[in-house]
Amino acid sequence: MTTQQRTLKGFTLVELMVTVAVLGIVAAIATPSFINWYEQTRVRNAAEAVANHLQYAHSETVKLNRDLDVIVTEGANWCLAITNSGTSCTCGSNCAYGPALASSQHQTLGSSFTGVSLSNGEATYTFKSPSGLTPGDNDTLEVSAGSYSASIVLSFRGLSRICSDTIKAYPSCS
Repeated sequence: MTTQQRTLKGFTLVELMVTVAVLGIVAAIATPSFINWYEQTRVRNAAEAVANHLQYAHSETVKLNRDLDVIVTEGANWCLAITNSGTSCTCGSNCAYGPALASSQHQTLGSSFTGVSLSNGEATYTFKSPSGLTPGDNDTLEVSAGSYSASIVLSFRGLSRICSDTIKAYPSCS
């Protein structure tokens, strides 16, 4: 009888256990930085959406040659909406602007940015055509989530800029 030598292919149980342990350690190290990156990205996206909304309101004021209001609702379920100046509306529902026959809607809802809250804003910002904000409307809105926050600073001319002391992608606010 001849003895045949079989060639075994595959991994041993010990090799598989060591691989799983190494993967577990790498995941444990990477998870906190991933969570920080995710929070930071949510705040950046919300800050840019708010700044873009305000810039859009300013450009529509100039384009339509009419005063427009930006209605701001603060908190976790925040909202920004554009409406004709002096028109009452509830943010998130019936806000429209422009001529009566060609009115438009433009809203930014906080529900699109889970876990991000908006604060420090006035209830209404009035953009005057073509000069900018109503005198005295210089203000700062702040979006935040966890340990990250970004400020949207409005100038009297109606221009917005983003700054942050916690997110390195933006210039410092101080």
